[in-house]
Amino acid sequence: MEKIDIKQKYNLPEEVKFCKKCVISNQRPRIKFDENGVCNACKYAHQKQNTIDWKQREEALWELLAKYRRTDGKFDVIVPSSGEKTVFL
Repeated sequence: MEKIDIKQKYNLPEEVKFCKKCVISNQRPRIKFDENGVCNACKYAHQKQNTIDWKQREEALWELLAKYRRTDGKFDVIVPSSGEKTVFL
């Protein structure tokens, strides 16, 4: 039986490093760290929380939905989501 190199198979780093903010390791796929040791997931979360006007985005969504809303009292659309929940709009 051929021996499998686990580090090579899963592209594991030689040295395990952790994010300075959330402690996620560099063993997770697609995680990169900046010069300060902060992972790209933390940087994206910070951007999402601080640069996007969520109230304005919600208003734009409701305006878009209003264009296609039904007027006969039936459901407009059923949106499935995880956790066995369904949203009726």
